[in-house]
This record gives sequence, structure tokens and C-alpha cells, in this order.
Amino acid sequence: MTSPASSTPPPTNPPAVLSAAQRHQLARQFEQAKQLLNRQPPDFAGAHRVLSDCCTLDPGNTLFLQALLENLQRAKGKTAKAWFWQVWQRRAAFSVAVRERHLGLALKHGWFLLGASPRDIKTLANLAEICLLLDHGQSQVLLLQEAYRLAPQDPAVLRPLAIALGEGGQFSAAGHVWQELLRVTKDDEQAQRLAALFVRNEVPSSPATGGLVDRVQELIELQHWLAAEALLAEPSDASGDAPQPDPLPGVPRSGSCETRDYLRLRALGEEIMLGRAREKTELARRQAELLPSPRTHRLIDEVLEEQRRIELGVAFARYERFPSEAASSWELAGCLSRAGNYSEALKYLKPLQEMAGWRLRALVAAGENWQQLRQFDRALEIYRQATKTEPADANDADFKKALYRGAILAEASNSTAEALHWWQRLVALNPAYKDALARLDNLRLICDKGGFSARPGNDCP
Repeated sequence: MTSPASSTPPPTNPPAVLSAAQRHQLARQFEQAKQLLNRQPPDFAGAHRVLSDCCTLDPGNTLFLQALLENLQRAKGKTAKAWFWQVWQRRAAFSVAVRERHLGLALKHGWFLLGASPRDIKTLANLAEICLLLDHGQSQVLLLQEAYRLAPQDPAVLRPLAIALGEGGQFSAAGHVWQELLRVTKDDEQAQRLAALFVRNEVPSSPATGGLVDRVQELIELQHWLAAEALLAEPSDASGDAPQPDPLPGVPRSGSCETRDYLRLRALGEEIMLGRAREKTELARRQAELLPSPRTHRLIDEVLEEQRRIELGVAFARYERFPSEAASSWELAGCLSRAGNYSEALKYLKPLQEMAGWRLRALVAAGENWQQLRQFDRALEIYRQATKTEPADANDADFKKALYRGAILAEASNSTAEALHWWQRLVALNPAYKDALARLDNLRLICDKGGFSARPGNDCP
């Protein structure tokens, strides 16, 4: 019969969602750890045991993990109270648990080993790998950063840290770690490509004699977003180069010159926000090409969602400042469409359909939104209006888009004659437009063979 002392609890992973009782338990344990550290002298070993329990139950909580790592740094070896045979047994059990993916048990052994040997790079790396398997990217980064602090030139630490930072969207930090890896390994092709992607050139010194608006504009054109943001945040100089806003947000001081400059500075601030968000999305896409993984591809969706949120916020702010300007309505409608709010986008497109310079593009966008709402009859009617609108230029891209989308929808709606007419008009304008010529030939072939004869409502000529 197996004795209780030698029995092993069933290996389970930490819970994906904590219960209320577990959250209260963790809060009590964390307070207990702080009390142990506030003693004189501090009980580093006791605090490590309590924090280890917290990090085993909730390894994704960076507050607990940061406290555990800081405790080890402050203890300076005072948590290492295990006998060598205990460490040997735990190390063997840790290896088995990691290999067999018993992650909860592996975490428990790992924190024990880290307390016994706080400078053990391999244990830190293994714990980081467990956090990766549990999809706790921030905890993985914290553990690898601790390993990097202890072994700043170890390629086995530098590479996973750079990858983890990149997968977490910390591109600048990832670039510097890739550079560190290059200094160690010299000819690492992967490190060269990713360092070149993430590390920006030095920011050129902006001319001191130029106005604030001109200096910020120069940095924006060079895509040095952080430098432009820092310059924009500086207080105005004595020359009144940058007007100060009133205490009420968004309300400039009186005076047409100051108002104009204030609005320009506000617009530049919005350009910085948009530029940084779009650059981050592009970096995420290029990283996924160079370093494909589920996490790098998931990051694209995350940063793209954040980019669209920022674009929508900026578009709303601009519309509130300039509600009568067609460009602000158009920008806001586009952002709403990309966010999936098609009904709201249609409200802002409606006035544009009555403006001569905006009518065609607004009609096409409205048709696309009605299609997304599965209101196909309304969409088809909108495309009819668009194709009857005479474009200023025969090669107008919006006009050809209206013909293309209208022809596809008409064909699907059994308006075959109308679809055929629109395909013919589009091919006459541009035979190489997407697959218009192939669709026209296919539709003609089906009509010639009587392929639509059995369809109700068919009007095939």
C-alpha cells in the first residue's frame, strides 16, 4: 500500500477561470506574503512558499510573479534551504512533469527549484516554456527577462526572449534583444532579419529655428512617432510658437491665429496616433511572415482591432469638430463600416449621396453596407443609381467598382440582362478589370445554352 507521504496529487493544469473562492484565497495568500516580508528580519523563504502557491494556481497573474521574482532578488540566496537530495528529487520530478505536460505539477516543482537555486537559468527557461504552453505571454516574458538579467549573453535566453517580446507586440524591445543576439552569434540570419525590421534609425535632430508645427510635421514624415509625440507634448516657448488650450479640453483660446494653430497641432497629434497604430499592424504582419506561429498570426488580429478602434475614435473627433465637412463624414462612415456598424455608417453616407463630388463613391459604399446587412434589393437599387451617375472621368475607379459589384449582385438576383449589360460596359472600359471578362464570357455561355431557363424570374436575353 502506498504511504500518504509518497503519494502524488493528480496532475492538473491551473484553472482557466478562477472561482470566487479561489480569488479570495489568492488575495489572502498575497497579503500573507507581504506580512512575511514586512517582518524584521523578513521571512524570504516563507514568502517564497506562499507566492509559489499563488503562481501555481494563477500563473498568468504578473503581480504575483513579479513579487516572487523581486523576493528572490532581495533574498540573495536566503530562500535556498533545501537539501541537495530534495533538489535532486524535485529536478527529476520537474523534468517528468514538463515532458508529460502535467503543467500544474510542473509549476509547483519549478517554483521550489527556483527558490533552491534562484540563478538557475534552465529552470527559469522551463517555467517560461510552461507559461507559453498555458498562453500566459506576459508571465513568459517576465521569467525570460529575469533569465536575461542573470545571463545577458546566453543565446538560449536571448532568442526566446526576443520572440516572446515580438509575439507580445513589444517590437522595439524585441529589436534590441535581437541586436544583442547578433552581437553574440554574429551571423544569425533570423536575428538579422528581425533586428532590421524592428530597430529604427536614429532620430535626426529637428531644426531649432522652425516652428513647433513644422518640426512635428517633419518627424511625422520620417515616421518617428515617439519623437514627434514627445516634441508635441513639450510646453510652448516664449515666442508663442505652440498655443496653450483653455482648461476645457478641445476648446482653443480666442483668436483666429491661435485657433488655427491649435487645430493643426491637434490634427498632428491624431496623425501620430494613427501612424503608430498602422505601423504596429504592419510590423505584426511582417513579423508573422518572418516568424510564422499561431501567436504571431493572432497578434495581427489584436493590433488590427486596436488600430480600427483608434481610427474610429479619431474619425468621431474630427466629425465633431467639422460636422459640415464631407471628408469627415466619409472618414467616419468608412471606420464604422470596418468596425461592422453598417447601419450607422449608412446614416453618414446618406448626405454625401446628394453632393456632386461625393455622390458616386458614397453610393458604392452604401451598396456595400446594404449587402453586409443582407438587404440585397436595396443594394441593387443603390448600384443602379450609381451606374446611372455620369463620372467625371471614364476611368473612374468608383464607377467601375459599381459596375462590378452591381453585375455580381444582379446575376445572383436573376437580373441576368442587367448583369450582362453591366459586364459589357465594364469590359468596354477595362477588359483587364479583375475577372470581369471571364465572368462576362461565362454568363454569355450559360445564356446561349439556356442555363437560366429553369430559374423563376429569369430575364436572360
